[in-house]
Amino acid sequence: MDGFDSLTNNQITAIRKAAKRGDARAQCSLGMMYADGRGVVQNDAEAMKWICEAVKQGYATAYFGLGRMYELGRGISKNYAEAAKWFHRAAEQGHAKSQFFLGSMCFRGRGVARNDAEAAKWYGKAAEQGYKDAQNNLGVMYYEGRGVARNDTEAVRWFRMAAEQGHAVAQSNLGIMCFYGLGVFLSYFEAMQWLRKAAEQGNEKARRFLGAINWHQAIAEQGNTVAQFIFGDVRESGYNVAKNETSKQHCVVMEVGEAELHYNLGLMYCEGRGEFKGEAKNKAIRRFRKAAELGHAGAKNNLKRMSETLR
Repeated sequence: MDGFDSLTNNQITAIRKAAKRGDARAQCSLGMMYADGRGVVQNDAEAMKWICEAVKQGYATAYFGLGRMYELGRGISKNYAEAAKWFHRAAEQGHAKSQFFLGSMCFRGRGVARNDAEAAKWYGKAAEQGYKDAQNNLGVMYYEGRGVARNDTEAVRWFRMAAEQGHAVAQSNLGIMCFYGLGVFLSYFEAMQWLRKAAEQGNEKARRFLGAINWHQAIAEQGNTVAQFIFGDVRESGYNVAKNETSKQHCVVMEVGEAELHYNLGLMYCEGRGEFKGEAKNKAIRRFRKAAELGHAGAKNNLKRMSETLR
């Protein structure tokens, strides 16, 4: 449950002695060491024994430990209701990790009735204490409008807090928000920065997204006529390609989505990618409009922002 790998033999001995003297913190630590098998031989019965000793003294971290034992069915029968009860007791004492776990149980309906508002509440309390998993989840709640009013700006704020702590999923989420201009002014470069950080940590969603971006960029940098063909503007460009190339590009549209391709090319116009100059802004607006007509939320948002900027 918690790391004790770095403890020396002398430190482990000191923890044992303190636990036997009735020190709640030492009792809880020893219990969790037995639960994880770190510094001692793994033993769920001993884990329960020492965690319960600390629980008797009202130690919040022990409440969390007991909740986890119930949640995982370690040393006792699995019982989500009991797990939620002990998480709640610790959460009320301000234990951030318990607040996060309680929020997750409310979100999933495990041991308690499913309740998005309660989930958002407890995620919020943990997030305010800097708990990065809670910050990311709270960002998702704001993005999806679950338990809170939908608010992209708040979603970005919490994603950013978690991302700056190295949370890979939050980095991916923030990158995508920057890419689409949701809750933040669109920025291709900031999007790439966060997506790359997430991908470097092995986040598969970020890796797939980066792959799509690179493909779109490669297409756009072939020049306007090729890009127009890819987006279905054959009539305007008068561009001719071989039959097999036509099939290839149509497959791209089907796989990624026509709206997404229009949107991404609009971003490239905005950021001066490739050879797009001069009328880049008007071309970007045109692409965003086409994507918006196809229901793309990011394009609609960007059109609104650009309209407000021109007022």
